[in-house]
Amino acid sequence: MAKTTSATKKTAAKKATGTKAKPARKSTEKASASEAETSVFKTRAGKIQKYLSANGSDARVEINKEKPGKGNFVVRIEGREEPVLELLGMKRPFAELKALDMDDIGKNVMEALAE
Repeated sequence: MAKTTSATKKTAAKKATGTKAKPARKSTEKASASEAETSVFKTRAGKIQKYLSANGSDARVEINKEKPGKGNFVVRIEGREEPVLELLGMKRPFAELKALDMDDIGKNVMEALAE
């Protein structure tokens, strides 16, 4: 019986060390899906703003002035009906948006502003 008791103690010790609580993750370690989505769209909007600023325009890029919906990227010029760019209903990982040349979009925005 002594062997059984010592084996039980060893097993109990192993279980105790194997069940240590893991430290909680920091909120910054893993972004939620909506934050990741927002990041992709904000990055592209920032590239358009950078292009406009570099080419002497004082136009501002506003994000979600009118929320277009989930998975949509729309570039509009205030006062115009038709958008410069409209990508609707994109699925993750937003390949259509990532494939765009943002300098070309910036040129299109500059042309639309000149009209």
